[in-house]
Amino acid sequence: MSGLEEIEKKVIDLTEDVFIQEGVELVELELKPSKSMLLLRFLADRQGGISIQECAKVNRRIGFILEEADIIDGNYTLEVSSPGADRLLKTRTDFWLNTGQRIRIVLNESVENRKTYVGLLKSVADDAIIIESEAGPDIVIALDNIAKAKQEVRMR
Repeated sequence: MSGLEEIEKKVIDLTEDVFIQEGVELVELELKPSKSMLLLRFLADRQGGISIQECAKVNRRIGFILEEADIIDGNYTLEVSSPGADRLLKTRTDFWLNTGQRIRIVLNESVENRKTYVGLLKSVADDAIIIESEAGPDIVIALDNIAKAKQEVRMR
């Protein structure tokens, strides 16, 4: 295990409870070293989205924990932010967090002679999602048939 992988594991172990207590999902932890410091970027979300104030609160709590634990040598920058509406949905949790949102899905294999669907994500099961399709009745799509998915953002 490399030095960055060790730090990442320790940071996740130390901060896991913060996310649970705040009702927030850790989507990704990104560690980017540079010559002068290490960037720790936490991407966090919750169903319905996460506010700037919530990100700031999680940031303060994580900052305190990391200072107390003193596991990072040298300077570092800590960021907690939303992954943004245009990020790809990859995991069952990603889909769950976007229940009730419009999404665009590209499939590996056609379902009902189509490979692309846009519609409201109605529900998420263990191995499939249900989309209220704009083209007709609800459609059940297996998670392992999804090549690419993301929230569909409409401009007014």
